Amino acid sequence: MLADPEHPEQTSFSVSRSASEEFSGVKAFCSARPGKAQVSTLSQFQKRFDAFCNGILEGFHLGHGCVVAGGAVVGCMLTPDGIDGRYSTSDVDIFIYSLTMKDANRKVQELERVLRKNIADFDARMCVVRTPTTITFTPKHPDASNNARKVQVVLTIYSCLDQLLANFDLGLCAVAYDGQDVRMLPRAVRTIITGYIPVHDCVQGVSAGRLLKYVRRGFAVLVPQIIFQNKNGEECGPDVRSVFDTATAEIRQLHETMNPNEHVSTFISRAGLKPKDEWTHSLSSLARLAAVWHILQVDAMAEHILFATCKGSSRLYDSYHQTFPLNFVGDEVEYMSMFHQMDALDQWSDSDSDNPSTVGIQAGVPYAVGRTVAEVTKPLLVSVILPMGLASALKKSSRYSLKIKSRTRMTSDNEGIQLQVCDWTIHPAAMWNPGPMHPAAPTIQLLKKASMLTTWAARRIGQGAPWVDLQYGRTFQRLLQHEFPHGVGGELHLRRWYKT
Repeated sequence: MLADPEHPEQTSFSVSRSASEEFSGVKAFCSARPGKAQVSTLSQFQKRFDAFCNGILEGFHLGHGCVVAGGAVVGCMLTPDGIDGRYSTSDVDIFIYSLTMKDANRKVQELERVLRKNIADFDARMCVVRTPTTITFTPKHPDASNNARKVQVVLTIYSCLDQLLANFDLGLCAVAYDGQDVRMLPRAVRTIITGYIPVHDCVQGVSAGRLLKYVRRGFAVLVPQIIFQNKNGEECGPDVRSVFDTATAEIRQLHETMNPNEHVSTFISRAGLKPKDEWTHSLSSLARLAAVWHILQVDAMAEHILFATCKGSSRLYDSYHQTFPLNFVGDEVEYMSMFHQMDALDQWSDSDSDNPSTVGIQAGVPYAVGRTVAEVTKPLLVSVILPMGLASALKKSSRYSLKIKSRTRMTSDNEGIQLQVCDWTIHPAAMWNPGPMHPAAPTIQLLKKASMLTTWAARRIGQGAPWVDLQYGRTFQRLLQHEFPHGVGGELHLRRWYKT
């Protein structure tokens, strides 16, 4: 962060951004992008951070392997004159790096002591929630009278701060505060200076919900024209401008033919923004999303419905940062939103003789709720449907407890892939996840995806959907396509996104 010893009263620096015409490529979601950014001085940032946290972290020692990172830091850095309402719902996300599991546990215990000291009537106002990837101190009844923010500890121990920041899906969020200074990666600096989120973040798999959240906060998306070569050495690749122009024309025509009395969610559905299109995971999908947003952003309520729909569909990628269920808008978002119901339904009954048995399946994201960290530090159990034989292979290659569920039979999906129900137990000793480059990291990612898909499949069967219609094996494969560390990815991923 910047500081000017000759002008200690200065609270911010103004960063003038180049005009959009000076950037090559297609600019999307540009209406809210301001021509300059106000960046806090370090002293002002620290004041803003204290105000943002409402004093609940006073006495907690950051640094030495513990930082606050992500949107909360961005909000304090870019709102020097007061916290923008667009950051009002941001959590305080705490990350751990370069510590042993024993020291990481001590840090969580220190955080609990500090919160109990700083939040009056803690037990009545707050609860502790643990999922496979987070421990969250969350208000029981968030409202205007409860000024305590949700404080979340990410249960991953990164090898270093650089690895931690590189793992953020959005470059803008690759910023961290260690109690003394704000540190950021070059891609965060670039986004702040230009006001553009690079399309590479979309290629890497950022969800539509997260993307639109930062569009609302004043950032646009820059999509460059990229030329590929085919196997004969000839240039190939889509005309990016043409893709966006076509999408804009189609969406505008659809909007003009819609009945004014029809619900906004119907327009979103007919626009082709269904979760199965993966929202931001292809050039054409991003172009259609941008066209829909351009039409709806002039109406605050319509824009809110679009954001809610995006959030419902995109929880595939960030559901483990959510604690309680959300209400989804529109029938068309059910395809992915069913992955992320957090009610941990205990059992299901068959609705069709062709369906696999779902009685006794512990579907849902496993979580524990209690008054203290000690109460939630216990084994978590969840059922996952996996291809036959995979459980045995994973059990041998990782520390995660997997076993085939008793009294369940094997089944096949519509393509004949044999599947079996397994129990995944996460013991307290394995509570801390390895960093993204650790050999065991792919296992935990695969199991998280499998638990999401199992939740959705069990719920759909409970609603009467035929098993064969779920295409379980193919859907599972698609979920894993974008599962690779952020900041890593080559031409193959880029080609797939551009659909060359």
